[in-house]
Amino acid sequence: RIGKERIDVIVDTGGLGGIAISPTDLKRLDVEFTGDSITRTDSAGKTFESRAFVVPELFLGENLFRAVGGFERINSDAGFAGGEPMNVIGRGLLHEFTVVVDYANGEIRLYSADQGESVCGSRTSDLIKSEDGHFVLSIQTDGGEMLALMDTGATYSFVQSNVIASRNL
Repeated sequence: RIGKERIDVIVDTGGLGGIAISPTDLKRLDVEFTGDSITRTDSAGKTFESRAFVVPELFLGENLFRAVGGFERINSDAGFAGGEPMNVIGRGLLHEFTVVVDYANGEIRLYSADQGESVCGSRTSDLIKSEDGHFVLSIQTDGGEMLALMDTGATYSFVQSNVIASRNL
């Protein structure tokens, strides 16, 4: 929630930003536009500019965040099929937590970063920071070992064409 207003968001573990809000929701929320614009590139490689803002108070569950930077999420041809852009919370905000994505129960839970092992058990794989700042992990497939980005905001799962060609997949 922002102030007293609740909004629906996609929790995007692959998203670099803190928060992105649709123009429709921005009209009803208490945000302070900074006068700056942010240049972003969507998952299809399309570059666009949008207005930057600061959210004075953002509540995510019981967690209060102050002065959260964000940008207006304008429509994109990539990802969701048409319609109003979705609101997104990304790694810029989530990096402070152990994030548990419970697909079976349709829940996402946040725990303090130091609770990772007590909540999730021992680590099964190390996250590796890629050159572009994304976190990936090594997975074993029938096509051999690969690096994978676990992205809760992705619309599809995919493998790069050069990997498909080089492994005859």
